Amino acid sequence: MRILIKPLRYLLLLIVFCSCMRSYDESLKVVFSRNVAGNNQIFTINTDGSGEKQLTFTSGVNSSSPSWSADGSRIIFTRASAVSSIWVMDDDGSNQKQLTDGYFDLHPTWSPDGKKIVFIRQTVGTFTMNSDGSGIKQIAAGEYRCSWLPDGRIIYSNPSGNIYSIKSDGTDVIQITTVTHDWYPSISPCGKYIAYQDGIADPNFQVYIMNIDGTNRIQVTSFADNNEGICPVWTPDGEKLVFYYETVISIYIINRDGTDMKLLAAAAESPCVQGKPR
Repeated sequence: MRILIKPLRYLLLLIVFCSCMRSYDESLKVVFSRNVAGNNQIFTINTDGSGEKQLTFTSGVNSSSPSWSADGSRIIFTRASAVSSIWVMDDDGSNQKQLTDGYFDLHPTWSPDGKKIVFIRQTVGTFTMNSDGSGIKQIAAGEYRCSWLPDGRIIYSNPSGNIYSIKSDGTDVIQITTVTHDWYPSISPCGKYIAYQDGIADPNFQVYIMNIDGTNRIQVTSFADNNEGICPVWTPDGEKLVFYYETVISIYIINRDGTDMKLLAAAAESPCVQGKPR
């Protein structure tokens, strides 16, 4: 594995992201899933790797794809056996409640105001629903994790690996990228940039950053030897990215300029950083 940082790339990132920084609660946590005795369970951990805590203790079913509510008080996730349903719980694992059933629903993500949820219905497409599970509506054909803009628009990637934005009612579709193999877009806290995984220019998936309009694509990781970084998400200050290092099945945190990559949680996947305000 190697990380390559070019001076020009570092300077561009420093200039581009200085306007995206904001203060946040230093006690923020990362939520993720891990296989325990044959079943995936949900955990939280501090962003420095301390304070790991298991939240779910199910038997015979898998709990995965966790995501924080905007205020950091609740976690939405999927629970799968014969089907995959969307569930919600408090940030300590209590008050677990099922929202969907009968399909294979994945990758739920809350809207910034907490009123809507976007999720993937496997082999069908991208859907939205109200936070109580009512009002389910298909809005697009994508089947990968989505992300919300501060104004309520949704960023998603289609099966071909192109990234789009769309209103939450399914109208006003705007294509952002025209190359293939761009997946799992994640919006920066200020709403100006997208982190995503890309595989078009490299045999391995790498973590990239670009402007919200698809310009200025900048590579963050440079993995070699069949290593892959996927599913990047931002820390709330816009300073770092947390991603799933698929080759070693672990979660890492890295500066937005590609420096100082550190192991956050071993044998873990599906990270999401808490966005709790002060």
